[in-house]
Amino acid sequence: MSHSEFDRRVVERLESHLPWDRWIAPDWKTRDLDLREIHRTVEDAVEAKRLTGVLGERIEVVLRRLELVTDRGVTRAAAILFGKEGGPGYPMGEIRLARFRGVTKDEFRDNRQFKDHAFALLGHAERFLDEHVPVASRFVEGRMRRTDTPLYPPLAVREALVNALVHRDYSSDGGAVGVALFDDRLEIWSTGVLPAGLSPEVLRGTHESVPRNRLIAEVFYRRGLIEKWGRGTNKILLDAKRLGCPEPQFEEIAGSFVVRFQPAATVRAVGVATGMGVRAEAILQLVRRLGPTRAAEILRALGEPITLRTLQRELGRLRESGSILARGRGEATTYEAVESTQES
Repeated sequence: MSHSEFDRRVVERLESHLPWDRWIAPDWKTRDLDLREIHRTVEDAVEAKRLTGVLGERIEVVLRRLELVTDRGVTRAAAILFGKEGGPGYPMGEIRLARFRGVTKDEFRDNRQFKDHAFALLGHAERFLDEHVPVASRFVEGRMRRTDTPLYPPLAVREALVNALVHRDYSSDGGAVGVALFDDRLEIWSTGVLPAGLSPEVLRGTHESVPRNRLIAEVFYRRGLIEKWGRGTNKILLDAKRLGCPEPQFEEIAGSFVVRFQPAATVRAVGVATGMGVRAEAILQLVRRLGPTRAAEILRALGEPITLRTLQRELGRLRESGSILARGRGEATTYEAVESTQES
């Protein structure tokens, strides 16, 4: 048999006795873990009433309670969940985020990659989608305020992201979670096929939870981010239906599991002329209110924890879409909104 087939069978045999996330991460110590993220996890777990009797305990006691640290050392689950970037000889999880131009992968509009612990990767993905996922807006008769409709169901998308991070096959060298945004769809990829007994068809009905990484899944559960009853995919289908989206597709492609979202027909009918994300919309509204304004002033007024470089990237996209004008050069550049002549 081939080397890859031999390696696969060896891993399967080992995992039958000891799952991958329970293996000890060589040379890792508690000091290599992100203590602030561990504290946030404990706080969230206590608030969700899924962890008791830990307030005031030392971090190592909590980690032992969660089986993330044993007498033999720090587990791989702990490294994936909380490991600081650049840990001792062990790759962190990875996420790849891409916004493509059109409906193919021929041309990028934005392309980013991050290696970090699982909760940081979730944050990177959510911020990326905030920047890029359009929001359809319209004015409803009898209401003074505009009605915003997300292009994709936010709760379903977050559920798919969390599931991708929890159930990824971390034993696969070079694997990652991927978020691919096209003009007509959103895809969330995760390295690894479904565990034995599950299939894309089974996920659409009632089924048991079969986590590949039990320790990782347990911490996400304690933090209130997932359930233990195999309802994640059912929640994705239900949330998409509530928004009027076509039923999300579940597929296994080339050793990966994919969730594919398409926007609701009603949202497409309303239209998203600029393809504007939530953050870009907030920046545009701010520029309209302030009038001709420099980037530094916009950043202060925005009040979001983003860098000047990120803001300038958003301003560049708004210029490309024809939503704002830029006058001047360098730090003296001022930005002003272009007033639309179309009726709402």
